[in-house]
Amino acid sequence: MSYSLGLEGIPAISEEICLDRDIRIAQYTGAHVHIQHVTTARGMNTIRRFKEEGVKVTCEIAPHHLIFNHEDIRDYDTSYKMNPPLRTPEDNTLLLQGLIDGVFDVIATDHAPHTEFEKKNDFQSAPFGITGLETALPCLYDRFMSKGVFGWDVIVKRYSAEPRRIIKLPPVPVVEGGVAEFIVFDPNGSTTFTKEFMKSKSSNTPFLNQTLKGSVDVVVLKDEVLLNR
Repeated sequence: MSYSLGLEGIPAISEEICLDRDIRIAQYTGAHVHIQHVTTARGMNTIRRFKEEGVKVTCEIAPHHLIFNHEDIRDYDTSYKMNPPLRTPEDNTLLLQGLIDGVFDVIATDHAPHTEFEKKNDFQSAPFGITGLETALPCLYDRFMSKGVFGWDVIVKRYSAEPRRIIKLPPVPVVEGGVAEFIVFDPNGSTTFTKEFMKSKSSNTPFLNQTLKGSVDVVVLKDEVLLNR
């Protein structure tokens, strides 16, 4: 794909070799290693194998590496330029199954905001990264949950419970008088991600001007309401 577009590519092997190396070092030293932004099925299967061997390795997947692939770059839209880059449709399918199977411990937004000026450069010159914080839950609900591909159990575990466990934060129980730390999500609502709607100062997302099923209506952290739509 990179050859056909005349762009400098970042082949999957560059990610997979580094990933394998780092886990082997963790295995040798007895350390815990966390692998961010896994994008290839082969890399995921390497992690799966080392986990089965008892190596202390955890890993994460970002929504855009489940939803988009390198074919989306055909019109040189820099909203699809990210690092690691988008891979193949086959990778999408296998990574999604890996999430369902529990290979991935965490879903990460990979939030990387950039100015409109920066992202309007040519594809080769534009910076890597897309905004992911606001679109994270609606895009997964729209593409997968609303279609029954996986349920809220996956979201709660991979977006909340497991990240807290990995970095040794206590769980947040839903009890009267407890710490308020929650969101209100409307599965019957919808969200259109326009520049005016988004709270981020950046709007470098492939979902710009798209309408997705579901909406995050309220975000509460302790005694502060961070969002109330």
